[in-house]
Amino acid sequence: MNAHYYQQRATAGLILSEATQISPQGKGYAFTPGIHSRDQIDGWKKVTGAVHTAGGRIHMQPWHVGRISHLDLQPNGNQPVAPSAIKPEGAKTFISADSGMVDVPEPRALESAEEARTRISEGRCDLVTFGRPFIANPDLPERFRQNAPLNEWDDSTFYGGDEHGYTDYPWKNLKLTPDQKFLIEAGARL
Repeated sequence: MNAHYYQQRATAGLILSEATQISPQGKGYAFTPGIHSRDQIDGWKKVTGAVHTAGGRIHMQPWHVGRISHLDLQPNGNQPVAPSAIKPEGAKTFISADSGMVDVPEPRALESAEEARTRISEGRCDLVTFGRPFIANPDLPERFRQNAPLNEWDDSTFYGGDEHGYTDYPWKNLKLTPDQKFLIEAGARL
């Protein structure tokens, strides 16, 4: 059914798929597609093949919803994972056709370095980057390593403003070597 759906739209140009979970922990809403199991990968291959056969191109939008999830959607009923164990105020999701919108629980903080090492050692990638939408923050991995606090989200810094809009994690409370500080400053300018 999905292959046929996308194939019908192949002549529209580049197709952007719906958001697609990259891991079982990335599921935040019922009835959303994934690309983390063999069956899902095989299904997307059928979709891509059908689109190509019809002369189109398709771009999958990978996603991980982070803290906007629910225990009923997570493997083994675990807490959702997020960069910080902070419950989003007023956030809701749906977990079944009959559930309606339900509150999301407090997430557990993702052990980023541990996850990165696991993915690299399993041969799933060669490099893992860390980031937050719209903001250059090369000091974020060091913040996680030192258990330093994260600043509050500040929408006014997105898409412009002074230097505060380019990185919102103050370095003054990090214990950095001169080499680490240089790498972070160089990364912030890229």
